[in-house]
Amino acid sequence: MTYEELKEIKQRLDIWREQRHLSYESQQKGFMPNILEELREYYLATSDDERVAELCDVVIFCLNVKDLDNRLEKRMTPPKKGELYRFMRWILNDISCMVDYMGVMRKDEIFTSNVDSVIVNIIHFIFQLGYNPYECLKEKVKEIESRTGHYDESLGKFVKDIGAYSLEEAKKLAYEKLDKDFRIENFEENDEYFSFLIKPIFYDDFGVWREIKKWHKAKMVWI
Repeated sequence: MTYEELKEIKQRLDIWREQRHLSYESQQKGFMPNILEELREYYLATSDDERVAELCDVVIFCLNVKDLDNRLEKRMTPPKKGELYRFMRWILNDISCMVDYMGVMRKDEIFTSNVDSVIVNIIHFIFQLGYNPYECLKEKVKEIESRTGHYDESLGKFVKDIGAYSLEEAKKLAYEKLDKDFRIENFEENDEYFSFLIKPIFYDDFGVWREIKKWHKAKMVWI
């Protein structure tokens, strides 16, 4: 992955933040809890696709808390294939340092340099696993862009509106919210929504269409 490709990812995330009125400061409030949650999901993952997806989320959280440092350009060239454990050890060490410096201003050089190191080392780690970091991050950004919602100050994170990645998920959501006096007759799907027709149990000549937002599901891409 090149520095120019990383800049492209960053620019798309900047547009996403601006559209949702999110600032670096608001993203910083929930930064460490979000990072640690993604690491938890990483270790609970049952496939490399899921692990890479969680690592991409960590990179995105890092890109959303500060400007991109052009000094990263010299570090973007992936190293030769090596032991995978080294990259994860470096990533965990950087995150541990960030935890130690959470009481320091976010602009502190040590904190920001650790954020940069996490970005670079995860990109290299994804490459070492045999995936294309640029394409994987693009897929993740596309997934984020497809979701709507709002920023919850109390939680320190973006809260998604109701939506689904697949028709099966949409059906499950629809039936969960369905009153017992109604039934669902059929489902339709387009590029943006899953639609379903709700009818009263005892009346066939009346129905109301409802929609569930369709989210893009990121697909991890091999080299």
